[in-house]
Amino acid sequence: MEGKGQVDHRQEGRAFVFWPLLGRGDVHRVSLRHMLTKYFAGSRSELLMELLSDERISREELRQLESLIRSRRQEQT
Repeated sequence: MEGKGQVDHRQEGRAFVFWPLLGRGDVHRVSLRHMLTKYFAGSRSELLMELLSDERISREELRQLESLIRSRRQEQT
């Protein structure tokens, strides 16, 4: 992870102390891009359809997704 620029470290005696160089949002984006490429051939719609097919998704989550989609459509027009 250090070689990929995700963490850094310092030595304290015989121990190494590591800390993240990327914020949580950055880690989420990098991980999601990797998963999207590796498992869904880059298809965002396939990823979303897989997520939506999960019966555990709540009405509130669906409402939030609908709102986000509506918002993105308005941005593109």
